[in-house]
Amino acid sequence: MEQKRQHFLLVTYPAQGHINPVLHLARRLAAANGAAVTFSTAVSAHRRMFPSLAAPDDEVQDGPVAHIPFSDGFNEEGFVWGTHDVHHYLSQLRTLGSSSVSSILQRLHGRGSPVDCVVYTFFLPWAADVARANGVPSAQYWIQPATVFAIYYHYFHGYSSLITTACNSEDPMSTTIDLPCLPSLRARDLPSFLTIQPDDPYAVVLSMFKDTLDTLDRKCALSSSKPIVLMNTFAELEEDALSAVEGLTLIPIGPILSSDAGRDLFKLDEKGYMEWLDSKPHGSVVYVSFGSVRSRWRRS
Repeated sequence: MEQKRQHFLLVTYPAQGHINPVLHLARRLAAANGAAVTFSTAVSAHRRMFPSLAAPDDEVQDGPVAHIPFSDGFNEEGFVWGTHDVHHYLSQLRTLGSSSVSSILQRLHGRGSPVDCVVYTFFLPWAADVARANGVPSAQYWIQPATVFAIYYHYFHGYSSLITTACNSEDPMSTTIDLPCLPSLRARDLPSFLTIQPDDPYAVVLSMFKDTLDTLDRKCALSSSKPIVLMNTFAELEEDALSAVEGLTLIPIGPILSSDAGRDLFKLDEKGYMEWLDSKPHGSVVYVSFGSVRSRWRRS
C-alpha cells in the first residue's frame, strides 16, 4: 500500500520578514520527505508575490509549494502602519483570517488532500484555534532566535516587573537583568518592543506577542502533551535558550536558509543608492536601513 503524503499548511503574517523564512521552511519540508506543502499569507501580499495573476486570490503552484491566500479584509492595498488603524486591522485579521483559513482547510480536505499539520508564525495565534476546531494538529514556527523567544516568554511569565525596573533605572545600560537559563542581559540586549513607551505607535506589537504566548499557554492547558514551537536555530548555537522554557517543546530546525530567492513584496529600488555608496572611499559612509515597516520623513 502506498504511504500517504503528509500535508503541511504554513500560515504566515503578510510581512517580508515573515514570508521568506516560512517559504524557506516550506521548500525544506517539500524537499526533505516529499510532503505536500501549502503556503498561505494575506491576499494583499499574495498578489504582490505573484503580480501577473488574473485575480488577486488565485491559487498558484510554485514548484513544490502550493499558494492559497487568506483574507484579512485588506485585500487591495494591504495594511499600512501609520495609515490604517492597527486595532481595527488586528480585529479583521483575526475574524476574517480565521474564517478564511478554516475554509482553506475544508477546501483541501474536500479535494482529498487533508492537512496533517498547520504551522503558523507569531502574530497569527488564532491559526492554532482554527486548526484545533478542524481537528488538525498545529505548531508555531518562531522565526527569530530562541533567545528572543525565551526573553518574551519570561517577560509574560513573571519577569515583567524585573525587566521594566531595570530598563527604567538610573543607569539602564549597566543594570543587569538575569532570566532563567540565559546569560546576564542589559536593556540594550532586549527586544525593542519591551522598552518603547506606551504611547509609541508600535507599542501594540507587544500585545501581539502576548497573544501569541497566551495561545501556547491555552494549548498547554487543553492538552496532555506540550505545545510544539519550531525554532529557526540549532542546538549548538542556543543550547541554553532552548532549555529556558518549561512546559513547551522547543525544536531547533535551523538554520533555515535557502539559496533560492524569496518572494519580494516591494519593487526593486532603481535609484542607484548602492552605486553612490560604492563610489565613496572605504569606511567613509554609514548606511542605515530602517526595514520595511518603519517610515521616516525626509527631515529625520
